[in-house]
Amino acid sequence: MVVDLTFRCVLVFLVMEGCVSTWVVGSHVVDYTRTYMSESWRFNFDPDLGWVSKPNLRMDDAFGPGKHLIINSQGYRSTREFDEKIPAGKVRILCTGDSFAWGNGVGNGSTWVELLSSLDPRVEAINMGQNGYGLDQIYLRYKRDGERFEHDVHVFSFIGLDFDRMRNTDFLGMPKPKLRLNGQAIEVENSPIPEPSDLRIWWLRASKFLFEFRTFEQLMKLYVGQYATPPLGDRTLRADTTLKDLIFRIFEEVAQLTAGRNATLVAVYLPVSLDYALDERLDGWRAELRTELDKRNINFVDLIDSLRAMPPVQAEALFIQSEVVMYEAGHYNESGHEHFASLIYRKLCGVPEIAEKLTDCGSQ
Repeated sequence: MVVDLTFRCVLVFLVMEGCVSTWVVGSHVVDYTRTYMSESWRFNFDPDLGWVSKPNLRMDDAFGPGKHLIINSQGYRSTREFDEKIPAGKVRILCTGDSFAWGNGVGNGSTWVELLSSLDPRVEAINMGQNGYGLDQIYLRYKRDGERFEHDVHVFSFIGLDFDRMRNTDFLGMPKPKLRLNGQAIEVENSPIPEPSDLRIWWLRASKFLFEFRTFEQLMKLYVGQYATPPLGDRTLRADTTLKDLIFRIFEEVAQLTAGRNATLVAVYLPVSLDYALDERLDGWRAELRTELDKRNINFVDLIDSLRAMPPVQAEALFIQSEVVMYEAGHYNESGHEHFASLIYRKLCGVPEIAEKLTDCGSQ
């Protein structure tokens, strides 16, 4: 009798636990679907790059009250249009990069790119950053679109994970170009890039919530021998000499393209919150990158040490801690963008051919 009652109680508990777990996971999928539908309206498929921001897009309060997302008719994050020629009396800084340049999580006026203009009245900054780009896509975008606008300075920004993204033919389900070296020539392996299916992208992203079911998690662990959740990514490149050779060749081509457009190149290694912790492999890669760029006479700014010099609480305060919109956590918040805009401006002042064009370098 007691055993039977105990069995029934356990069975009821397990059924209730399963129902609650299913409800929780289901609610996450529903919330994600709403977010995905909102996010999908922000981008257009691009056969060369994978995706770009949708021109003439305005989403008020996209990242919270007063944090608007505005894309101009040219497809760049700005409230204004840009002429091909540099306006009289202006110093044009063209900024390429990923979501840390694009400004995921903050309004248009709060990105470090836009703030460069507020630090110096002579600066006109163009934001060619794009969410999710790897170093390969950042390079390809500048190669294709950089010639659209005259510019004095090219800030080629990136984070550590942008190197790792080069290994893949997709990012969160969205197809992207994958590059390879053929001698000294950079080639696209998978051209033309296939146009993605919205359903496939949704499933690849939404399926991560299945890992909230412990049974599914354990089955996948047994099946693949490890957790099958998408890896965070490798910022250190380990001993991947093939990828490193491609990376260094990309920097060479970016330098050649920039020089051919009569501009000065500054490569900027932006920190993410994970970079605060000491990591011998990461630091070894950073040192190797600096050495190789120095050999190629490329101006290189690495901002990771500046982050590590801050007290932990102060460093943490530069990053978004929780998501209002999908994938914004971990990006710079308004304070972060302001901090790194000031740092980047000071570093630009350290390049003589740039300093002579800017207004406030004497006070930096």
